[in-house]
Amino acid sequence: MSVSFMTISKKLRWGGLLGYMLIIFVLSSIPGNTLQETGFFHHDKLLHLIEYGFLGSLSALLVLHPEKMEAGSVVRMDYALAIGIGWTYAVFDEIHQYFVPGRMMEMNDFIADAVGVVLGVVAYRWVMKKIFVKQGSTA
Repeated sequence: MSVSFMTISKKLRWGGLLGYMLIIFVLSSIPGNTLQETGFFHHDKLLHLIEYGFLGSLSALLVLHPEKMEAGSVVRMDYALAIGIGWTYAVFDEIHQYFVPGRMMEMNDFIADAVGVVLGVVAYRWVMKKIFVKQGSTA
């Protein structure tokens, strides 16, 4: 019995999103003075953008799942909810880092997170429209 991408259960979509949030939490819990200083580490805003872009895509998968996209029943509030989930987690992650030794809460990190979430939702929508939604459908 094969499981198609179109029939991913809501529990699995929630599990993927919450599991990824847990990974972010664990990584954010690493004290700042134990992080390796590598050349790529200095591009931490890019890392935030990528990390939260994936979170945005997972949020979109939960809210804008393929069945809904195919039926053309996605509304603006669905996009706002997907983005809101990512932004809310980004705020909590930055607050969490305030309490981790050697880490700090930074507005620029939140901005990179927020932009990443939006790009992730937009990328998810674009891919789903290309793959699953027929021409002429409004999503």
